[in-house]
Amino acid sequence: MRRIESFTVVVPSYNEAATLRTNIEAIRAYLDARTLTDAAPWTILIVDDASSD
Repeated sequence: MRRIESFTVVVPSYNEAATLRTNIEAIRAYLDARTLTDAAPWTILIVDDASSD
């Protein structure tokens, strides 16, 4: 099996100001726990296109 060098989690965030921090913290906690067990390096990419918040 081929090892993944790195990966990106894409998070759509249209009008998500109220929940974005909590969601990103949860994603980071999950990924941090896996990184300690030999998982690939990761990046979180937050995508927003003209939210009103």
